[in-house]
Amino acid sequence: MLNWLSRYGFVIQSRNRLRRRRRLLRPILDVGSGPYGIGFWTGEPFVGVDLNFEAAPHPANFALLADAAALPFADAAFEEVVLADLLEHVPPERRPAVLSEALRVAARRVYITFPTGEAARRADRIFADYHRRVFGTVPGWVSEHEAHPLPTPEEVAALLSPLKAGGQVKLKIVPGENARFHLLLTLADHLPAGFSKALSEGAKADLSDWLRVFRAAAVGTPYRVNFVVELSGRPEPLLKKLSAEPDLFAVLACPVCRCGLIPEPETLRCPRCRRAYRRGGQGVLWDLRPAAGMQAPDPRPIPTPAVPGAVRCPDGPAPRPFLSVVIATYNRPADLERCLDSLAAAAGGVRRRQFEVVVVDDGSDPAEAAENRRLAASYRRQLQLRFIRQAHRGPAAARNRGIRAARGHVLLFLNDDVTVPPESLKAHIEFHREHPELWVGMLGRVEWAPELGQAPIMDYVMGAGGHQFDFKKLAPGREVDFWHFYGTCLSVKRRFVLETGELFDPDFLALWDDIEWGYRLSARGLKVYYRPEAVVFHHHRVDTDYYVRRQRLAGRTAVVFARKHPELAPRLLGAGGAPAPDAAEAGVEALRAQAGLLERAVGENPELKPVLEDAYGRLLAAAYRQGAAEGLKECPVPSAGELIRRAENAVAAEAATRRPEAAFRLLKPLKYGPPEVRVLYRLAGVLAGRGPGELCLPPVPGLYVLWRRLAQALRSPAADLPAGTQPALGPGGPEADEYAWALYWLLKLGLFEEFERVFFLAGEFWPGDRERARALARIAARAGRWEAAAALLEELKTSGKAAEEDLELLSRAYIEFGLAEADGILQKVAHANA
Repeated sequence: MLNWLSRYGFVIQSRNRLRRRRRLLRPILDVGSGPYGIGFWTGEPFVGVDLNFEAAPHPANFALLADAAALPFADAAFEEVVLADLLEHVPPERRPAVLSEALRVAARRVYITFPTGEAARRADRIFADYHRRVFGTVPGWVSEHEAHPLPTPEEVAALLSPLKAGGQVKLKIVPGENARFHLLLTLADHLPAGFSKALSEGAKADLSDWLRVFRAAAVGTPYRVNFVVELSGRPEPLLKKLSAEPDLFAVLACPVCRCGLIPEPETLRCPRCRRAYRRGGQGVLWDLRPAAGMQAPDPRPIPTPAVPGAVRCPDGPAPRPFLSVVIATYNRPADLERCLDSLAAAAGGVRRRQFEVVVVDDGSDPAEAAENRRLAASYRRQLQLRFIRQAHRGPAAARNRGIRAARGHVLLFLNDDVTVPPESLKAHIEFHREHPELWVGMLGRVEWAPELGQAPIMDYVMGAGGHQFDFKKLAPGREVDFWHFYGTCLSVKRRFVLETGELFDPDFLALWDDIEWGYRLSARGLKVYYRPEAVVFHHHRVDTDYYVRRQRLAGRTAVVFARKHPELAPRLLGAGGAPAPDAAEAGVEALRAQAGLLERAVGENPELKPVLEDAYGRLLAAAYRQGAAEGLKECPVPSAGELIRRAENAVAAEAATRRPEAAFRLLKPLKYGPPEVRVLYRLAGVLAGRGPGELCLPPVPGLYVLWRRLAQALRSPAADLPAGTQPALGPGGPEADEYAWALYWLLKLGLFEEFERVFFLAGEFWPGDRERARALARIAARAGRWEAAAALLEELKTSGKAAEEDLELLSRAYIEFGLAEADGILQKVAHANA
C-alpha cells in the first residue's frame, strides 16, 4: 500500500494546500481507483471508477464499474478528477479519449500521475524478477506496464496543448519520487502480510510525516511524473457533497449518449437510448460500462404506469408539513416530555411548518394518559402537535395509527425515550428534500444518552455485541439491509408506505416489528441509507437482567417472525433448532452467575473486559435460544421447502385438477422471499386470475408491464392480442430476470402450453438469436430439461457461434440427458420383470 500512497501523495499534498487557503473542497473522482483509491489514505468519501474491482471497495469508495474512455457522468460533474497511475495501463491509441473524458467531467482541475522513462521501466523489471523468484508469478499491473509503452510528459503535454493554447488550461509538471526509492516502497508492500499491513497502518497514522518523506524523495531520476491541469471558464461542479449514494443520481449520465439517467431501486434507465444499467454487486454500486447497458430494440418511450414509487416526492413548498414525527408511547409521560422538549428545541433550527409531531398513546393507564394529554397540550404553542389515544394494542398498531394520521410527505419514527438534537432533525429533512425518490429512506444513529453513564452490558449491546443496535458494520452513506431497519431513528416517504400497503404488523407486540416491516418494504423496493450524523440519544438505563429478559422475549417473538416468513427461519432460529426450554433455562442461570462474577471483577481489572464480553455473548445467546424454544413448543414454524413443494404440486397438476389459487395462498408467507419463490408466487397468482396489483411487485414500471402482458398471454394466445398495442420491454433490468424465472417455472412444472404462450416475449429480452438461444438453454438446464438445453446448444455449435462455456454446458446436457434415458430404461426393465 505504500506504493499506492506514493501515487496519491502529490494529490493529497495539493488538496491540503488548498485547504490551508480556506478553499471548500468537494468530492473527488478517482479514475482507475481500484478497491482502495485515495480515500483509503484520507478517509474522505470519493467516487471510484474502474473496469473491475479485484476486492470489495473501501467504505469511503462509492465505486462504479465504468470505462475511463466513456465516463458515466455529466459535464463538470466533479470539482477535481484524479488519473493516478492509469495512463500506462491504457493502449496509446485510447489515451486521448481517456484524457478528454477526464477534462469533460472536471470543473476545476485534473491530477495526472504516471511512471515514465527508462528508470521506471528498469524498476518494474527488477520488481517483476523478485516477485517471480519469491512467489512464482508476476503481478498483473507489471505485465500491463510491459504491454504498452509508458507515457511521456511530452506525449501528455501534446494532448493538452490545444486547450492550453486556447487559454482554457494551465499546466504544472512536478517530478515524483526517486525510482530507487519507489522500488524500495514496492518491495516493502510485498513483504510478509503482517509486516506490510503494519507499515500501511503506520503510514496512515503519520500521514503528514510520510508526505514530507515523499517530498524529500523527489530527487534524482524520478519514477513518475505529476501533472496538475488547472481549468478555467468552467461552471460550478454539480456534485456538491457525497454523504449517501443518492447524491450521485444528479451527476450520473448514460456513457453512450450522455443523457441523465432515471434511477429505480435496481436499475438506472436512459430515457433517450433506452439502455438499462444494473447494480454492480460485491460493494460496487452500479455497472455503468457501455457494454453493460442492455438496449431495448423498440424506439418507443419507456412506459411509466402509475405504480408505487414511480414518481418523486414533492420537493417544493406545500400547504402541509414536509415531515411528520411519529411517536408511539405507553405509560412513560416523563420520557415523552423529555422527547417533546428536545423536538421543541430542534424546531428552532428549522421552520416550524416544516414538520409536525403525531403522538399516539397506546392505551396508557388513566393517570399516565391524562399526563400525556396535558403534555401534548402544553407543547402545542411550540410544535404542530396532535395527540391520539387508542386502546392498548402494541407499538406496531400505534405506529400504524400515526402513519394514517400523519400529513407530512416524510415519516420519521422515534421512540418516546429518545432526544433529538436540532441538527439531526434537520439532517432528515434535508436528506429527503435532496433525494425525493419515493423509494429512498434514511437511517440515523442511536447512542446512549451521555448523562446515563454506561454499565458494561450497555456498552456491549451497542458495541461489540450489537444486540440493541448494531451500527458498527454500517458504512456512512451506504445502503443498509433490512436487519438494520431500526424504528428508533428511521425516515421513509409516507406515500411509498401507503401505496405499497406495507404497514407495521400488529401481531408483533414487542421487538422485531421494525425489522419485519423493513423486510417487506425492502422486497417492495425501499432503499435505506445510513447517515450517522443524524444521531438520537437513548434515555433508558438498563442492567444485565433486563437484557436477559429482553433476549428471551426476542427469541419468542422470532418464532412469530419465522412463521410469517419461513425462508428466514434458519437465520432467526438457527439451522439446528432450539434446545428444550428447561435445558435452556438451566444454561441461562449458570451463565448469568458467571457474568455477575466478571462484572464485579472488571472494575478493578479492566483487562478482563474481553472475557466479560465473551460471557455476555454466551449469556444473551442462551436467553434467546430459551425464548425460541418456548415459542416453538407453543407453535412450530412451517418449512419453506414444504410450502414450495405443495405449491408446485398444486400448479403442476393436470389442467382439470390444477389449483393455482391454492398455490397462491400457500406461497403468501414466502412472497417476500428469494427471487425464484417470489416469481412462483406471482405466476400462481396470474394463473389464478389475479392482476399485477395483487402480486406484491416492487415499484418498477417495467415489472408491472411484464406481468400485465404475461397475464394477457396466459389468458389468451399471444396471436390473439392486438398487434402494436402492447408496451415494449427490453433487455436488462429486473424484468428480464423476472421473465427468465417465469420461463424456468413453466418448464420445471411441465406447463408447456403456457410456456408457448409467453415465449414470444423472449425476442424482446434477448433480441439476438445467439443471445436468446444461450439464455433459453441455461433456463432449460436449470429447470432440468436437459434435452431442450442440448438441442438449443447443439444449434449454436453447428452454426459455429458456441462459446467455451456453451460447449461445457452442452457436454453436461448430454451426460444428464443420457443418465435420465438410462434411468428410464432401467425402470421399464424392472417393471417388466415384476
